[in-house]
Amino acid sequence: KPYGRAMYEGKANYLVLKWPVIVLINVISRALWAPFKKVAGWSALLLFRIMNPRYSSLKEAFAWIFLAYVALHIGLSLIGIILDICAKWLLIGRRRPGTYAWDSSSYCQRWKQYTSLRNCLVGGVNTLNFVGGSWWIVLYYRLLGSDIGRDVCLYPWGASPSMTEPDLVTIGDRVCIENASLVAHTNSMGKYQLFTLSVGDDCTLRDWSRLMAGAEMMNGSTLL
Repeated sequence: KPYGRAMYEGKANYLVLKWPVIVLINVISRALWAPFKKVAGWSALLLFRIMNPRYSSLKEAFAWIFLAYVALHIGLSLIGIILDICAKWLLIGRRRPGTYAWDSSSYCQRWKQYTSLRNCLVGGVNTLNFVGGSWWIVLYYRLLGSDIGRDVCLYPWGASPSMTEPDLVTIGDRVCIENASLVAHTNSMGKYQLFTLSVGDDCTLRDWSRLMAGAEMMNGSTLL
């Protein structure tokens, strides 16, 4: 199979990362990101220690700590999202429909590297869940390459998974996508096939619905 030929037999036409290297990359990325996510809390406590003599009351002290934590947390979350977008374009670029096997294309390896990095940047308590249903999450997917129309509501209650390949998804105007998944790929024994997905105007995808690779929703349709 393509995966076995690439990973174990060394028959791929590109440089395949071996398991020790993959483990090392994952450990380093998580080791670097873990303290970064704690910076907001640490900084708020440090501010309390430095400014403690200047506070007129304990209530004022906790108010400033809370404001500092919220501001830093929002700032670090934005940095994580920006790094996620940059990593997508640097590691994957713009996806194209086609067949990508482990032994003939580096796409599969780059995709695994990106998903691992993305889990560090916006995973865990998913930052995107806090902006679900707003214009900000629409902007996020547009920056990842998705073609999204006007007055679109995306994932007001979150989604897992959401869009696995945003740059292959086209969404029309006045569309509501709840906790649904849009999957533009199939995987068979290490052979990935990418397809386009299209959602027409005035469509609705309800909770737990799933639009599979190559599918198209006509204008005004609903997927339950």
